Amino acid sequence: ADGSSEVRCLAGARACPPEDCGGTPGYEELLEVLFDPLHPEFEESRTWVGSAFDPERFDLRAVNAALARIPHW
Repeated sequence: ADGSSEVRCLAGARACPPEDCGGTPGYEELLEVLFDPLHPEFEESRTWVGSAFDPERFDLRAVNAALARIPHW
């Protein structure tokens, strides 16, 4: 370590689940719905998560920018 108290993410994969999706089981179900345009809840779910939601996206810079905004002791 370099003695810095800075918190950094070094790597990651996939987007985090949206708030209030029902934990791990709810997120798994949401992904099934989002990848099935014929599912009866597809349109509602797509609207809820927003058109920009991409479960495969991981933005290391955005994660580290968010971590930098958290006060560290």
